[in-house]
Amino acid sequence: MPTTNELLNNYLAWFQGHFSINKLDEADEIVTPFVDFINDNISVYVEHLDNGLIRLSDGGYTVDNLEMMGIGQVQNVGVN
Repeated sequence: MPTTNELLNNYLAWFQGHFSINKLDEADEIVTPFVDFINDNISVYVEHLDNGLIRLSDGGYTVDNLEMMGIGQVQNVGVN
C-alpha cells in the first residue's frame, strides 16, 4: 500500500499535467481540471499588483455558484 507521501506526490504529478495557464492582458488564467456543477472547468485568475502582491480571483463565477448552492461564505484574504 502506498504511503501518504507517495499518494500526495502522485496526486501532485497528476495535477501538474492537467491544468493550463492562459496569458491574458492583465492577469494569467489557471484552468484547473476540477469542474463545477454544470461540468465547466474551474478557473482562477492571478494578477500581479504593482506593490509586489498578487490578487487571486475567479471573476466572481465560482464564488457565485458556491453561494447559490448554499456552500458557505468565501471571504477575501489579504497577505502581506
